[in-house]
Amino acid sequence: MKTQISQYPRLDEVLMVEEIIREHSGEFRKKQLWKSLPEKVTYRTNCTMIDYLSGF
Repeated sequence: MKTQISQYPRLDEVLMVEEIIREHSGEFRKKQLWKSLPEKVTYRTNCTMIDYLSGF
């Protein structure tokens, strides 16, 4: 069953998350990563980006 994505992340947000993951050698938890973002992003959008970047 597919889940509906209510808000797609912008490219700059995806690149920002990718950079933070790279800086921390891929070791993070979703909530820790979300709280460490320099820009405000909704938690749902953050989870969407993590799923996309991890090859959901």
